[in-house]
Formats: sequence, structure tokens, C-alpha cells
Amino acid sequence: MYIKQGAQDMTTEQKKELIWKIIEVLKGQSILHNKPFDVGDVFISLAFSSDEKLKKIASLCKVKLTGGAA
Repeated sequence: MYIKQGAQDMTTEQKKELIWKIIEVLKGQSILHNKPFDVGDVFISLAFSSDEKLKKIASLCKVKLTGGAA
């Protein structure tokens, strides 16, 4: 299954990997700053984001896919 959005499409597996890497970074930052973090809420928000938006968030978090699509 492919997620259609933009010129370079991410597979479902690539999107899943990118989402979990973003969540790891955000969760780590919330722990450092002693702030609450809801993994489920963030996951749902990211899961329904476009590929372009995910790639933008990933670049802000300094996260890359190991497959090279981001």
C-alpha cells in the first residue's frame, strides 16, 4: 500500500518508521523539559498528516528514514 501525496510517495512502512522516530524525539524532549506527552494523540495526528507535512516535521526533529525517502 502506498500513501499518495506529492512527487515522491512514501510506503506505509516508511511512513510508520518516520512517525515512530519523530515520536521518540518528541517524547525525549518532553522528558527533558518535564512536560506531559501523549503518544497516542501525537501518533494519530501524525498518521493523518500528509507526506510533505511529515517530512517537514521530521526535518525539524532532525530525523531521517533509513530507506532514504525523507
